[in-house]
Amino acid sequence: MVMQDAALDVLNTCTLPQLLDLDDRPTFMLNMDEYSTGCRNPIRPVFCNAALREQHQLLEKVIGTSPTDRDSVDGSATHDEFRIWATILSRFNDSRDMFPITIEFENLLWFGASIHPNWRLISAHKLFQNEDVPEGDPLCASAPRLEKEGHSDLTADAAKRLASAEAIATREIIEDVQQPKFPFVSLGQDRDKNSKSSISAITLSTPDSSVPDWTVPHPRGVLSDHLQFIRGIDWANTPLGAMNRWSIQFREIVCLVMRNPHPSSVFWGEDLTMLYNEAYRDDVTGDKHPALMGTGFSGPFGEMWHAVGPVIRECARTGHAQLNHNQPLPIMRYGYMEESFFTWSFVSIDALDLAP
Repeated sequence: MVMQDAALDVLNTCTLPQLLDLDDRPTFMLNMDEYSTGCRNPIRPVFCNAALREQHQLLEKVIGTSPTDRDSVDGSATHDEFRIWATILSRFNDSRDMFPITIEFENLLWFGASIHPNWRLISAHKLFQNEDVPEGDPLCASAPRLEKEGHSDLTADAAKRLASAEAIATREIIEDVQQPKFPFVSLGQDRDKNSKSSISAITLSTPDSSVPDWTVPHPRGVLSDHLQFIRGIDWANTPLGAMNRWSIQFREIVCLVMRNPHPSSVFWGEDLTMLYNEAYRDDVTGDKHPALMGTGFSGPFGEMWHAVGPVIRECARTGHAQLNHNQPLPIMRYGYMEESFFTWSFVSIDALDLAP
């Protein structure tokens, strides 16, 4: 314990640059505040470790000053692609900012991680190919290599005997491995009749924090901020009417949508009056929330209506669900028009006896 405390003291006295300088992988760090404007700023590291500083040609290619910095090496990323990958911003302020998480550039595999709130660490790793693995490596000796080991002139019988011997050796190795033992499990009707439960059964309960139905006048449970906001909408002044007049079937639908962890919404009636869950608010609406709740689709979402409207009309006409993969949908939700792509589905609900 004393040795661990002493090692921790040494670690606490070291700065991050000192630790990175001891790493033999080329590594640099960016201040992401320089790229917050969205401009095509070049890569300008605020720190490079010793492994990168000593490789002058690689450093020039990283920052884009090499005469051949626009070229791609063996199909890997160009410098422009590498620069975009390294400096791109998103709203998470963590390692999810890097997508994809790795990129191949200059025969190295680069990995990026964001250090909250505005530092990004990028490190390179050597790429290994199959031919880099030594032939004598026991981990790679599972398959015979007749030609490489000089057995190309073996007769057919000799080759069969050699393969048989290798198969026996492999089987002996496998048999020596201790196999895990799993307990016997009875499922469903196979369980003991005297047993009150089985592996296929679950205990049903209603936690105190859950809200079975948030549309009733006095809901039981803990309401989230989003549900409290929805209950505060003056629904009587919308085509849906007052919440206490909603049918039980319609209330079941909207309760199911609000519990969905994926972005989900309900568009009701010819006016497509809209209700959406918390995930939809966070991932789709942007600054259209809160004005979007309880309005028609062709209002706040008017910029997408030309693309989405025909899909909704066809779904309403046929009653068949529609699924669209990576559909380009222009959307204005942060003060400017975005070129966004959505994978989304639209499922028709039979309005018979469901009218709110």
